[in-house]
Amino acid sequence: MKVGILHQYSLYGSGSSVYARDITKYLARLGHKVHLMSLELCPERYDFFDAAYIHGDSGDQLVFRRTESPSCISHTLSYRPVPVAYDRIDLPDTKPFVVLSESEIEDYVTFFFNKVKMLAERYAFDVIHAHHTVLPPYITYLVKEELGIPYVVTIHGSTIEYVVLRDARYRYHATKGLEGAGHVIVLNQDVRARVMQVCPGVESELVQIPVGVDGELFKPVPVERRPEVVRNLMQQLAAREKRGKTAELQRETWQASEISHEEEIAAAAFNIQSRYDASYPDADLTHKLAQINWQQDNVLVYFGKLLFDKGVHCLIAALPNVLAAFPNTKLLVIGSGMDREFLEMGVAALDRGRLDCFQRVMQAGMAGRTERSVFYEYIDRFLESTDQAAYVDRARGRMMQSVIFTGYLTRADLATLLPCARLALVPSIIKEAFPLVSIESLACGVMPVASYFSGLAPILDEVAALLGAPGRLLKISHKPEAMVCDLSRNIPALLAILNRNGIAEEISAACRELVEQKYRWEAVISKIEGLYAGS
Repeated sequence: MKVGILHQYSLYGSGSSVYARDITKYLARLGHKVHLMSLELCPERYDFFDAAYIHGDSGDQLVFRRTESPSCISHTLSYRPVPVAYDRIDLPDTKPFVVLSESEIEDYVTFFFNKVKMLAERYAFDVIHAHHTVLPPYITYLVKEELGIPYVVTIHGSTIEYVVLRDARYRYHATKGLEGAGHVIVLNQDVRARVMQVCPGVESELVQIPVGVDGELFKPVPVERRPEVVRNLMQQLAAREKRGKTAELQRETWQASEISHEEEIAAAAFNIQSRYDASYPDADLTHKLAQINWQQDNVLVYFGKLLFDKGVHCLIAALPNVLAAFPNTKLLVIGSGMDREFLEMGVAALDRGRLDCFQRVMQAGMAGRTERSVFYEYIDRFLESTDQAAYVDRARGRMMQSVIFTGYLTRADLATLLPCARLALVPSIIKEAFPLVSIESLACGVMPVASYFSGLAPILDEVAALLGAPGRLLKISHKPEAMVCDLSRNIPALLAILNRNGIAEEISAACRELVEQKYRWEAVISKIEGLYAGS
């Protein structure tokens, strides 16, 4: 089949981007002619593309062609500013959907409609696969009206939560786009319920198909091999030309935690952000990784956007209590995001034993956010319930050596580090559709400790049923009065279990087997092919 895939962001920086990228790769492997239409600025990064074009107002431009008869082609739709569900540091020149004017929405739809229609006619698409609730499904609906090309939609959570539920103007686009689809893929029952909330007329079109994972890339690594595989990654990192945040800027970030006024803290953070490219790993990452004993340290991994929405501040707040029980713990914070600098400042403040500075930095980072009171309540409720003097003693002098920010890493980089971890952490505060990192960690034989609500609850229930008592400890309350306390208690309890002879290996094998049975892309993609044929 000739398949067009429409994704409204770049191909990195979010779970939906990885999903769109992986489905393109696997469809091409199966012999389909695949055209991925996205906002990706660097398609040469991906070896599965045979050719790449940029399509702007002035016409089309060939970026590269690797074969005479390309069957997997990247089409970059050059549109600025990029509408986004939430602020994204990985995308330059962005503007939230909810602040777009009516004319800006119309311009966006017109541009994308014209480009997708042109490509659909040129390459004779048999089907189009659109991603998100708005606006790609609406655009493919318009193309279907003109050309009669059927389309399928995969729902990802962010545009429902951040756009459709916050701005009534997009209800029309969501309804038209989803009702016109042949099938609407929901990742689990939670996503299904959310779709029904905004568009109840599509119930008959909903098909539940889970996220897939690349089981060849993400796989367990024996303890004895971990130093070797990390050394290989460090060599690769050292050879790369482009680097992200420098050690000097990191020191400047730590120093900014001492500023006494919230406005000045925020100004310092945004100034530091403007002075490095967050699309690359930190410049000194090889030095940071060399500080970890990959066979003996209890390595915890957070991977994703560095946003308060994702609960990263709750992890940092819980870490002093984890370190009190297991001093040889290292927390790897992998990714980029608008709140990184505030999180780093928070680590530095706790390391100095300055709880007042920690609170001020968190408040500065949350200032101006509609969710400020919600985000900060997680810190406030935790501190109210704890012996603050004892807490400060547990944090002082330990945090900066125990928390490692890496900057942005590729999926291949992550696939090297993730299986070397004891636990993967997903403490999200906002509703998630189906966080891919939870499945990737299971594929690596690593248990995910996650917020027990929304799209995370079904996978946590599966793992708990599989593992029994250890699995139940993976469930963290998403409520402000409980999350940090749960993390403080459950992470040490899980580390104690994993440090028993032979238990870690048994759990790793069971996690991997779950992925083999249900979540490998090879199994998932065959179900999606069936939807294409029936659309």
